[in-house]
Amino acid sequence: METIKFHATSCYTVRDKEKFFKQFKRFIEKSCPESLFTKPFCNHLSNMFGHIAYYDRNGFHIFSDAWKRYDFIQHILNTEPCGDPEWTWSDVEEACIQFLKTNQDIVLKYKRECYNHEYIVDLETVRNILNQHDEKFHLAVYEIISLYK
Repeated sequence: METIKFHATSCYTVRDKEKFFKQFKRFIEKSCPESLFTKPFCNHLSNMFGHIAYYDRNGFHIFSDAWKRYDFIQHILNTEPCGDPEWTWSDVEEACIQFLKTNQDIVLKYKRECYNHEYIVDLETVRNILNQHDEKFHLAVYEIISLYK
């Protein structure tokens, strides 16, 4: 993996960009916890990866749903950074994209969470249906389910 060199802008230092990148990695590695979604992190993220600048912490409240977290990761992976890194954060965008591409296990973890969530929801639906029917129906459903184990 090629290390990306960050460039200072007129308003931000290399250290500012490094700090954001470090927090981005932690945020992604820890499955997007709200505790790591600080106001400074949100402010920078809202101006990166083609996100609309008027997003605020509430507008980014997409991280509680597995599919939305996965879509967020895919959106980043499909972004083409643009601009001069001495004027924009395109160098940080490139580093974040490279981080995700070289850590496919993290991306797969997000995808698995989506399917695990759907499985749990489906089991809850089955339970609700079973609770509305008699014992013969229960036995028939259990026999069908056992075929898929």
